[in-house]
Amino acid sequence: MRDEIVIRQSTKGSILYCIGAFLLAALSLIFLFQDFSQANGILSLFTQNRIGILLLRFVFAVGILFFGYGFFYFCKRAKEGTNLLVVNQEGITDHSSALALGFIPWRDIEKIYLDSMLGNTFIEVVLKDEEAYLSRVSEVARRTMLANKKMGYQLVNITLNSTGISPEELMPQIQEIFRKVKASA
Repeated sequence: MRDEIVIRQSTKGSILYCIGAFLLAALSLIFLFQDFSQANGILSLFTQNRIGILLLRFVFAVGILFFGYGFFYFCKRAKEGTNLLVVNQEGITDHSSALALGFIPWRDIEKIYLDSMLGNTFIEVVLKDEEAYLSRVSEVARRTMLANKKMGYQLVNITLNSTGISPEELMPQIQEIFRKVKASA
């Protein structure tokens, strides 16, 4: 058993995310300048008046900003090779998602287990004092984490989608470190 587990972002995964974000930003740009005045189907609901067309243009402009930011974010992560997860004798350092809390010492962790949503398996961490961690994040992140909590998930959800490593394979190693630390405390 290793005393430290370091999971890095897969360069291939980051490049795929980077390409996807670029394509969606480009598609948003194309649609921003598209003439939808003769649109059929569901788009015709928005194109029957000027407000609907402005709303569509606004959505596409936001898409350009969102996916454009994503493009640069994922390209930067591909270049740097970010550590998404570090597990050692001190605790867990999570940078796997936008809602990641960073370093969490073992003394603040009550339980660790696997869960899944829509076919994606992830590691859930039960915190002893959730309020202490919620106070460290932005209001948007706080609301999102509380929404996850209402759906039955924990505040800390470690996703390994872009690493090429299975949570099922990694979990026994994490639990072993957790057990060793708890036994020595």
